[in-house]
Amino acid sequence: MIDAKASTEDLTMTVGGTPTVEDGTYPANLIALDDKPVPDRDNPEDTMTLRIWKFGLDALDSDGNPAEVEGVSSTALGPRSKAYKWISALLGRKLENGELITREMLLGRECLVTVAQNDNGYSKVIEVVSAPRKKGAPVLDEGPLFPDSPPRTLTKSGVAVTTTIDPVDGLPA
Repeated sequence: MIDAKASTEDLTMTVGGTPTVEDGTYPANLIALDDKPVPDRDNPEDTMTLRIWKFGLDALDSDGNPAEVEGVSSTALGPRSKAYKWISALLGRKLENGELITREMLLGRECLVTVAQNDNGYSKVIEVVSAPRKKGAPVLDEGPLFPDSPPRTLTKSGVAVTTTIDPVDGLPA
């Protein structure tokens, strides 16, 4: 049964747009990474998978909230693919052929993202590059890490220091 009193009351709604971010390059970190099946452009009866990358920016959106912006790539990981470039930027190094990359390796990583509004007025990520290294911060040589591997090299301010890396926690011993 419908309450006549409730049905005659005015319903007020406010139409709002999607918050946007000014075009530019921002410090960011990867906060989510998911795959989304969508209809295939070439054959709508089939589906294809797109990878959705969500970044938290060091900026506020048009509503004054911490900005979050998404970028989209295919799942391809060839050296010329967008996903390969973005993963390399997040890890700060080139990827090795056959290397296994997990979501956990990427989430929370810092980077710089370039944001631009698309034709529909939505902010989207168009480029991801490595975050600048902090001056004087140690840089770990990116060789394979196995319990029987040789010592790895830490470089600080251009001076190489050989150290042994603990295979359990990955920290210098």
